[in-house]
Amino acid sequence: MDGDVTPKLSLENARRSAKASRVSVAFFILLFTVNLFAQFETKLADWKVAILNEEGFSKVEQKDRISKYNFAPLWTQTENSSVFG
Repeated sequence: MDGDVTPKLSLENARRSAKASRVSVAFFILLFTVNLFAQFETKLADWKVAILNEEGFSKVEQKDRISKYNFAPLWTQTENSSVFG
């Protein structure tokens, strides 16, 4: 009877070991992905700040000054090939 029990136990141990290795690989991939995301999110935030602080952008909100103009005729009555912007 000992011969019948030993292969069954080793098969169960092999399955547990395979399952444990799959879980550990999945956990490692999860940690690696979270780490990469955190690094790139920080770099992306720094990049956004650098882009918005360039010389070409206005430091003052221009919405109030521009909102008094009516651009509707420009968009509705002008041919598409002559509208830039």
